[in-house]
Order: sequence, then C-alpha cells, then structure tokens
Amino acid sequence: MVVDPTQKYFNNLFYDSAIPVLILDPDSGKIIIANLAAEKFYGWSTDQLSRMNINQINTLSPEQISKEMRVAREQKRSFFKFNHRLKSGEIRNVEVFSKKINISGKAHLHSTIHDITESIKAETELKISEERFRAMIEGAPDPIFIQTNHRFAYLNKRAVMLFGAKSENEILGTPVMERFHPYYHDKIIRRIKTLNEDKKEVLKPLEQKFIRLDGSEVWVETTGEPIFYKGLHGALVFARDISDRKKLEESYKKSLSFNNALIESTPLATFSADRQGNVLTWNRASEKIFGWKAHEVIGKKLPTIPPEKKQEFEDHLNTINKKESISKKEVIRLRKNGERFYGRLFTVPIFDNSGEAIAIMANIEDITEQKLAQQKLILLSRAVEQSPDSVLITNRKGTIEFCNPALLRISGYSKEEVIGETPRIFSSGNKTKKEYQQLWHTITTGKVWEGEFLNKKKNGDSYWESTTISPIINSYGEITHYLAIRKDITHQKKINQELIEAKEQAEESDRLKSAFLSNMSHEIRTPMNSIMGFASLLPEEESKELIMQYGKIIYQNSEQLVNIIDGIIMYSKLQTRQFTYNPTHFNINKLFDDLSGAFEISETPRDVSLLIEKQGNEDLTIFTDHEKLRQILYNLIANAFKYTHKGTIKAGYYLHEDDITFYVSDCGIGIPQHDLPHIFERFYRGGNINEATVRGTGIGLSIVKELVDLLGGNIWAESEEGKGSTLFVNTKLNR
Repeated sequence: MVVDPTQKYFNNLFYDSAIPVLILDPDSGKIIIANLAAEKFYGWSTDQLSRMNINQINTLSPEQISKEMRVAREQKRSFFKFNHRLKSGEIRNVEVFSKKINISGKAHLHSTIHDITESIKAETELKISEERFRAMIEGAPDPIFIQTNHRFAYLNKRAVMLFGAKSENEILGTPVMERFHPYYHDKIIRRIKTLNEDKKEVLKPLEQKFIRLDGSEVWVETTGEPIFYKGLHGALVFARDISDRKKLEESYKKSLSFNNALIESTPLATFSADRQGNVLTWNRASEKIFGWKAHEVIGKKLPTIPPEKKQEFEDHLNTINKKESISKKEVIRLRKNGERFYGRLFTVPIFDNSGEAIAIMANIEDITEQKLAQQKLILLSRAVEQSPDSVLITNRKGTIEFCNPALLRISGYSKEEVIGETPRIFSSGNKTKKEYQQLWHTITTGKVWEGEFLNKKKNGDSYWESTTISPIINSYGEITHYLAIRKDITHQKKINQELIEAKEQAEESDRLKSAFLSNMSHEIRTPMNSIMGFASLLPEEESKELIMQYGKIIYQNSEQLVNIIDGIIMYSKLQTRQFTYNPTHFNINKLFDDLSGAFEISETPRDVSLLIEKQGNEDLTIFTDHEKLRQILYNLIANAFKYTHKGTIKAGYYLHEDDITFYVSDCGIGIPQHDLPHIFERFYRGGNINEATVRGTGIGLSIVKELVDLLGGNIWAESEEGKGSTLFVNTKLNR
C-alpha cells in the first residue's frame, strides 16, 4: 500500500505532537484514536484510550458541559474548560480546543488538550496575594496609588481623600498626568519611565504639587517603586501631604514677624540657630518637647544635641553654606531631664536681604511613639513566633495557613504536617457535634469564642488547652480568617483537680475530726462516769462482795480510760514525729507467745479464742523495731476481738525469701467493700459498725498504718462483709 507523503506527514504530526490530541466521535463521545502525548498525560495507553469514552475522562455532568459550552459561545471562546480525570485518579483542569474533521466521509472532532491546572492555581494564589497586598495598603496612614500605562490602576482610601474624590471609581483608569501640576510634568515623565520601563527605584523623594478634582493644589512628597500589577509593569507610588510644611517654609520667607507668629502656633518644636549653633529663636512647642524655657537657651549653644551626635549637628550647620534643606531625617535628641527621644528633623536655611544664608530654621517632630509602635510591631511578630502559647490562623473553611513554633513543639507535629490540615488533627473527640456547631456559629457571626479543648498530640498523649478563637475581618467587614490562641493548661488542670481533691479530703478530715472529738468525749465520759459513780457508792456499801464487784468495775473502766488516753498520746506522737525507728534482734516466735499470754489474761469475749500459727524455726530471729511491731500486732488482734463475737482469731506469719508477712484473721462482722479503701484513714469508722455496742475512736488502724510506715512496710486488708477480715503487714526480713 502506497502512503501519500502528505498523509504520512500529518500522521507524524498527530502522533509526534507534544500536545495531547484525541479524535472523538461527536455523536457517541467514543475516543477513536489518541496520540502518544495523550498517553503520557492521561496514563492510559493509546490502545486503552481508543477503547474508552470521553465521559470516562471528563468529570463534568452533561448539564455542566452544556453550561460550559454556552458560556464559551457567549464569550466567543474557541476552547472549553473541563475537568479531566487521569488514570491515577488525579483531576486536572484543562482547556480543550476542538474542531471538526472529516474521516472516511464522517465528521469527527479533533481535540487538543492543554493542562491549565498550575495556571489556575497560580491565578488563585495571585488573587490571595493581591487581597493581602490590598489589605496592607488600605491600612497605610499615607496616600498610596498604583499607575500602569500612565493611568491610575489602584488608590487606597488616603489617596482618594488626597485627590478630593468621593470614591476610587472617580479616578480609577484616568491619566495620572491630569493629577500632576504641569510644572512637574517633565520630571514625572522621566520618573515614570524609570519605574515602568527601566524598572529602577527612585531613590530620592520628590516634592511636587498634585491637582485635586476641584482644581485646588496640594503639596506632596512622593517616592515610587517598580511593581508588576495585574499583568502590567507600573509604579507603586507613596505620597505624603506636605502642604503645611511647604506653607511654613514659604511663610518664613515673607517676614520675620509672621514667622514668629506661625512658629509659636505650630505643634512642632521650631527653633533657629546661627552658623555657630547659637540659638536665635525658641517656640513654645520647643519648650514643651525639650523642657528648656526660651530664656534658658537663646544666645547659647543648642543644648539638645547628645555628645555622640556633635559631628552630625556640625554637618547640619554646614547645610547653611550650601543653602540646602533637610527633610524627614530621623535624629536622637536630648530633653532637659536627660531623657533621649526620637525626632524627625526638617531644616531650611534663612536668607538675608542679599540672599545670603545666615542661619538655619529647624522643626523637630517627636516620633518616639511612632518608633515605639514600630518596635512593638516587630516585637509582636517575634512574640508570636516565640510565644509559649500555640498560635494558628485558618482560612474561612478552617484550613490551617499559619502556626507558630510553640504549636509544633506542644503537639509534636511538623509544620508540613499541620499546614493545609484543619484543627481536627488535634481533636481527641471530647467535644460533641452540638458544641462544635455552637463554636462555629459564634465565630462566623463575628464574635470571639473562648473555651477549653482536650486535644491529642501526634504520639497520642492528651493535653488540655484554653483556647480563644477570633475572626479576622478585612476593610470591607468580611471575615477572611480565624485566629486561635491556645494555652496549654494541662498542669493547671492537674493542680486544680488536686486542689479539689485536697479540699474534699480536708472537708472530710474536718468532718471526721468533729466526729472524733464528739466520740472521744463520749468514750472518755463513759468510763469516767462509771468510775465516779461506783466510787461514790463504796463508802456507804457494807457488803464485801459488792465492794469487790464495784472495785473490779472501777478497775476495768480505769483500764479502758488508760487505753483511750494511750491511743490519743500515741496518735499525737506519730503526728508530731516523736517516734523513731529503733531496730533490735529478737525471736519472732517469742513475740507471738508474749502476745498470746497478754490476751489470755485480758478481758476477751468467752466465745472467741486466739490461735497463734507459727512457721519455720522456733529460734527465728529478725531485725526490726520490736516494740512497734508488738504494738502493730497487738492492735490488730485487739481490733479483731472487738468485732468478732464468736469463733477463732488467727495470727501468724508467712516467710518469704527476702521479707515476712504477718496476718491477723477473724470471722467477725467484716468490712464492706466500699469501706476498704478508707479503713486506714484517720477517724474513719466502717458503715456497718453499731456505735451503740462497739465503741471506738477511729484512730486505731490509722496508728497501725503510721507504725507500719515507720518500719518501712506495707499494710492491706481483705474482707467479706459478714464473714470476717484478714489484715496483712509486710516488711523486709532483716536477720
């Protein structure tokens, strides 16, 4: 088959084209053929593409496609804007240029594909940049405007006011030369060329006149910088209204008397000096700003110059010979009290009738507050960066656009992981959907939201933050961003919780102390009443048997009273740290024999017996505080007798390799489960104890606990209500 050279050329042109090309059936949307550039762009092979339909690539709905085609016709575009899906799933913005071609007698569409994704992204970023630029310029205190093609392209509010317009639209698009005084046109044309064409900065400010819309003139000082604005080269012009200063300069030239009146009325420190620096005039503003009265300085050397600035002042005096002025130079000057301040200096030479410069007139504007404001802005910027609190800024959709280092340090995320995400990345899920809805309602209506979040770090750790979220509003009153300042209050939360718990414990301790004192009163009064009552009966009683019975009762109650007092004294000594640890070697089995003997001769319930369970060698010796261990075991056994009405109390020990565990087990009333965590607390008594039948102070087990702590051991209890309790004491086995 002979291939027409022209056809071969066009085949090569189609397949080798660097631009993706698809041949489509306009009726069905089927892709007839695709070139290699389309294969590279979409990710499917040309063979796969030739078996696909364009609807598998174009993500727009039929309605959206029809709308785009209608808009293209209205805009007289030869291309359509679609969203195409690649094999990877990525969606790309494309411009499709289609034209009809005839293949084998049938009309087809020859479509070239141009990827404009990055272009659209760049346009979006440019728009955001322009909005930020506009917001910054609009807030500037001086007039600012942009010219492109010798016409006004933008004016801020100050510039609109300067030209005497009601709105920007009155001046926008008009020739800039209409607003410049004709006297300065040649200079302005050269400056515009320097900025627009040569793209060089104008280094020196230019004093000139603007023509306002009403025809009046205004003196301004302008500087400019080259700028690329909306696709065009132009100039960003900064202007300052210097009409007052120019009038002042002109007034000086008219008459000395008028100068004096004007000088005295100005709020600027205004004074004059001769060639040697001797003060000639000194206005009231100078007195106010510098602190020296006129009579203190006139005829003397100017006292406002700091020692290190003497040479600078000499240079200023030399401008008299050169007949030059100084404008807006920032200087440092002295007040009478020795304080230094920032000033903005303006000077003009003073001429005699022959035109010779004989002195210098100076204005000083106190700009200390302005300098401090600038420093504060710098400080604020650094403060945000160095703040220990987290700071983040989101757009209106909640996407994070800025975060400071503190947020990254606290959360554990990197900046790349945070930017582009939403604050949900930190969420621990402790807030409900309704709470988030209320938050968004607050900030989207322009109000400030304050609250707390339990957030989660990258490593999964939780932390509390006190958060303030404020809307950021532009000059049009629109919310553009949201600012969140978040303070880590995890430690504060912990302290607050500890304070609450301590307060609750203190309140409980106070309540128990009150109960203890009330109980003590009753515990002491009961045996005392018995002692006093039966003692009063003895002198009148003749029966020897009754006298012995009364004596026994008096002895028993006296013993009970002594035990109560001993307990109080021991508790007091423990609280005041009067007990010390005095270890000795002793036989543990002998200690249990002594305890058994002590309870055999004491008054114990008849139906309750004590069983001592020994283990190991009869000569087992340990090294600890004998008296305190005896007191611990004695109190535990006595406590068991108190709450056991029938059965056997067991006391003994278990030997381990390095330690020993003592136990006292009873079959008494037991301890409710909810009381177990509290039984070693001071003044605490179980909820199942009948106060009428079983008396107690509530400090017995707390004394035991403190004695065990003194030995460096541990104590715990196991119990089942109604079946009895077992108390364990574990300590090191020192031999």
